[in-house]
Amino acid sequence: MQWLPTTKTNPTLETVASLAAEFNKSTRSIVAKLVREGVYKAQPKAVAAKVAVVRKSELVATINEALGLELASLEKATKGDLEKLVAAVSK
Repeated sequence: MQWLPTTKTNPTLETVASLAAEFNKSTRSIVAKLVREGVYKAQPKAVAAKVAVVRKSELVATINEALGLELASLEKATKGDLEKLVAAVSK
């Protein structure tokens, strides 16, 4: 484990890649060993930006309000169709 002190001072993905090449192991194997030893912390995963979710019931309410009607059966329509209908009614 002569490589552990070097890794403790610089626990980066580049260090892992060089160790993998040096010991002829996969980077995954090296990362697993370093995590077990408490040296390497996993890189945070990129999180996609969340888009505000519009529920079907909100779309139906918008359509009912625009038309001045109460159409309860619209809840059974697909969300795509409801979005198209909202766009058409909003014009």
